[in-house]
Amino acid sequence: MKTLFLIINITLVNLIYAQEKIIFFDTLSNAPIKNVHVYSSNELLTLSNENGEIELANSSYPIKTKSWAHHDLTVESQQDTIFLAPKFQQMEEVTIKPIDYNQFYKELVKSSQQKVLSDTSTLITGDFFHSLMFIDLKSHDSIYILKKCDLTLKQKRTSKKIDYEFYPSNGEKFIRFEGSKKSKDTSKISSMNAFIPKFTKMLQYDLSKTKKYKVEFENKQAHRELGESNSLFVEKNSDKYKTEIQVDYINDCINQFQKEINGDCSKPTKFLNISMCIKNQSQTIEFEEDNNHQLKSIVFHITIDYTIDDDPYTIKVAQGFIQSNYIEHTISNSFNDMDTYFKSIDFSEDSTGLNFYQF
Repeated sequence: MKTLFLIINITLVNLIYAQEKIIFFDTLSNAPIKNVHVYSSNELLTLSNENGEIELANSSYPIKTKSWAHHDLTVESQQDTIFLAPKFQQMEEVTIKPIDYNQFYKELVKSSQQKVLSDTSTLITGDFFHSLMFIDLKSHDSIYILKKCDLTLKQKRTSKKIDYEFYPSNGEKFIRFEGSKKSKDTSKISSMNAFIPKFTKMLQYDLSKTKKYKVEFENKQAHRELGESNSLFVEKNSDKYKTEIQVDYINDCINQFQKEINGDCSKPTKFLNISMCIKNQSQTIEFEEDNNHQLKSIVFHITIDYTIDDDPYTIKVAQGFIQSNYIEHTISNSFNDMDTYFKSIDFSEDSTGLNFYQF
């Protein structure tokens, strides 16, 4: 009888905490939606990956979804597919006379910068995360690392720029080793650290400076879709890279900037015994829609294929900050960078903590 009770208990626990894959789609385009923020009891549980996918435990429901271009949605029970309705209807622009899209984009960036610099806000609080997956393509071993914490950004404003002080709290680090050998050698990861964007560099996309937004393109490489929210699309191709940019804006202010670059890994960069290629990288930056127009979220993705002494590896990184009204401002211990803060925290091998982001 005790054995039967134990079996039933274990089965129930497994059912409650089992992870189910969910994919988010747009109701009009049927395209998967990346960077959907998923909350339960005001806690950020996860965000969707480049394919619109998350994994979620049955015990997490009900959940609430947030996506800049889509209406919020509350989901009461498990579903494998969730459709989100877009907030804005758009139509392809019909022009009577030619538009200089390059000049239009420059003016859009300039007016957005002026709005950001005129804001008087000094504190932004939200969730910081850094997810990394390392794959040894020869042995098929992999390492998955997640770092996350609450983070208050204190802004030091001037008329020309914004600097930041970091006040992290409630930090956690998780690690998981998989494969036949489950190798715990992380030395091959550090060789690519220089190509993984630091959070301090990511914040340069806050529009207080315009350098990160400089893009030169020909008129034929751009088009617009217009509506309550407007979008400028730019597509540039070269021998080695394909670049796609989408700029969403309302009232001459950028609300969302997305940039994705896909590389041709048949022509890797070589240095000594290392050969590498940035296969894919993307940035999504959102700004508040109200008067203060401050940074709302910033999420970076990068995939690097490389070899060391002809042994092949892949690194995938997702890193970002998502503003939250549910987290209280914490101004206690400041850090110059997030790496220094996380060095003081020990790793946990609790696998449930690693479901925050799915590669």
